Amino acid sequence: RTFASAAGIDVKSTDISVAARILAEFSDRLTDEQKVPDTLAEPGELTQLPETNIIKLPNVSASVPQLLAAIKELKSKGYDLPDFP
Repeated sequence: RTFASAAGIDVKSTDISVAARILAEFSDRLTDEQKVPDTLAEPGELTQLPETNIIKLPNVSASVPQLLAAIKELKSKGYDLPDFP
């Protein structure tokens, strides 16, 4: 950030974790307090602006065991999520 700020460049960090992706996908099942923004969609929207310069788009993937563990943990914290088939 220090390096980029000298050039007048704003740097933004967002949560693109597996848990955040799951919560964003099922926001219709969550309370307003539990909802999180779809931060992986934001870079796609920013590409439509001529002043945007994206250095690297994220690549997010998870194995089935990782998805199951994340869903189990979120459900244990009170999030109303469907079971993974």
